[in-house]
Amino acid sequence: MAEIQNAYQHCRDVLLERLGEAAPGRIQLLTGPRQVGKTTLLLEIARKFGDQAIYAAGDDPDASLPGFLGAPLGRG
Repeated sequence: MAEIQNAYQHCRDVLLERLGEAAPGRIQLLTGPRQVGKTTLLLEIARKFGDQAIYAAGDDPDASLPGFLGAPLGRG
């Protein structure tokens, strides 16, 4: 269990470091097998960034619709 916790913390730390880089920022894509904590990690980070964070799940049924990723950015 400690190994999983360490991997989670490492992933969180890397994402937070990258998100702290100066503009132009990068899109961060997090992938992995089911039930490993991807959503938990991203929602934890989104809470930290507040209104600056945009969370979009690629498995959302609307993800295949035109403009899905533009909508959170005000471009949909």
